[in-house]
Amino acid sequence: PNPVNIDPSVFDNIGNIVNNIVNIPRCIFDNNSNTKTIYFGNGQSNLTDQAVATLNELEKFLQQQEDDDVDVKSITIEGHASSPGSDASNQTLSENRAQEVSDVFYADYGSKITTRGYGETRLVIENGVENEAKSRRVVIKVELTKNSCNN
Repeated sequence: PNPVNIDPSVFDNIGNIVNNIVNIPRCIFDNNSNTKTIYFGNGQSNLTDQAVATLNELEKFLQQQEDDDVDVKSITIEGHASSPGSDASNQTLSENRAQEVSDVFYADYGSKITTRGYGETRLVIENGVENEAKSRRVVIKVELTKNSCNN
């Protein structure tokens, strides 16, 4: 076979390309681990002691992420209600629940928070029957991103 002459600068470029690929920051997070659910009493929108503990745990988690060069991109807070009561009262109740949770995070993340009340449109069904206690909830979804990925 005939030898092939290759310009040595080609290898320098390959090295740069490989180096750039290896140093790409990870910008993908498992959003399932960044979701919390808190529960409410029947007809209630005030936070229980257990809900406050869960929110404190989430706040601590978010602070640790920021210490690790991770930014909170968004917080989605979804309020829900169980089926007893009127559609209108359950809609208001779900919005009040979402707002109650939003108030906890507003000072630190105000512009990143989206709240929505779903009323009784997303019930928790188990074995074909509504689980009213689990339907009375707020779901908090946090989306994170590496600070170096924000460019």
